Amino acid sequence: MISIKYILGLIEGEGCFFYNKYINKKNWTQVQTSFCIVMHRRDSNLLRLVRKILGIGKIREYDYESPRVIFSITNKKDLKRLIKIIDSNGGFFGYKKAQYIKWKKDNSF
Repeated sequence: MISIKYILGLIEGEGCFFYNKYINKKNWTQVQTSFCIVMHRRDSNLLRLVRKILGIGKIREYDYESPRVIFSITNKKDLKRLIKIIDSNGGFFGYKKAQYIKWKKDNSF
């Protein structure tokens, strides 16, 4: 079994926190917030284990350009749970820390 600290290291190296602000058809501003880790399909068992340990997220496999697997979280409740896990286990260092802080601030978490 892998630890939460291992998962935080994986997120720091491979994770992506992003959001998209856009104007919908009714001319309202909307924000899509999400998190993902994208890896080669050979690492799908690792991402499935991450999902099992965290108890959140979805796994999808794609063959576009190269065989890959994506672990993603888009549900706001699950994103808040991820934040709680990250913050209660020491967070990140370096540039990923700055990205993470900005992502949380910009999305009012």
